[in-house]
Amino acid sequence: FCKDNMAHFWPKNFWPPSSPDLNPLDLFWWGAIESKTNRTPHLNLDSLKATIIK
Repeated sequence: FCKDNMAHFWPKNFWPPSSPDLNPLDLFWWGAIESKTNRTPHLNLDSLKATIIK
């Protein structure tokens, strides 16, 4: 559809591998996880993992 209807359409194989256009939700989730985990200090890796899993 895009290729046929958009004059300047670039197929996904021309996009950079880390393009936010390919994974817009990835940007949201990393920010949300970081915000959640930074609310309290973590003394060890197990504490950090437990917060992420919650």
